Amino acid sequence: MKMKMIHTKASMVVTVKARGILLGVVAGVLGALVARGDINDPLAYWSFDDTENLLVNQVTPSPYHNASVLLGAPVAGVADGTSGIVGNALMLDGTAAIRLPYHQDNLGTSFTLALWYWQQTNDTRQSVYQTRDNYTATYEAEIGAHSRFASYAGQDYVGAITTELREWVHLTHTFSTVGNTTTLSVYTNGVFVLSKNVTSNAMFGVNQVRGFHVGAARSEVALGGWGWRCFKGMIDELAL
Repeated sequence: MKMKMIHTKASMVVTVKARGILLGVVAGVLGALVARGDINDPLAYWSFDDTENLLVNQVTPSPYHNASVLLGAPVAGVADGTSGIVGNALMLDGTAAIRLPYHQDNLGTSFTLALWYWQQTNDTRQSVYQTRDNYTATYEAEIGAHSRFASYAGQDYVGAITTELREWVHLTHTFSTVGNTTTLSVYTNGVFVLSKNVTSNAMFGVNQVRGFHVGAARSEVALGGWGWRCFKGMIDELAL
């Protein structure tokens, strides 16, 4: 089935894979309806509409399930000149990011992370998301090509795609594990674009999924490395 993906709060198309069960989600609902289970019970969802409860998990609101501030001051809002959005998004200025408290113990070894992103500038190398300790699961700009975003699984390079500035892009990363093989399938705007198999040991043994940084990479500042690679733009409709 082909779909034209238009980003609005009343038109969300997400594929969620949680605890090994593929849940197809095509919901013409407002973000607030997620709390009532209208998108087939994802494990976690953030619409970023509510400025006072920006990081509250709308599926399971609790200190153990909500997102938290990783860096700076993430805020709810809409960038100037943005079209195709109703309500607010998570606005990141290149110094801010959030952390999701989800890891392989509560996600399992088959899961999906889905979100919309809108890149405002490409003057730096930016990370849309990355696992907190390593690049076991990653979507970030490549060196010297700041609008070309690479996906990684188990710290193996899967491939990269080029996206435009100031346009909404829907990203879906689906990790599916069978036996000792984990497959990452990458979709943008509802279209399959990349896939690669890695050993499940590379994903969940030698390297591990111990939380996600959204809007930043892991940091190697303490080791004299490159820092956080913070995202500049907006992120919206984040789901696990």
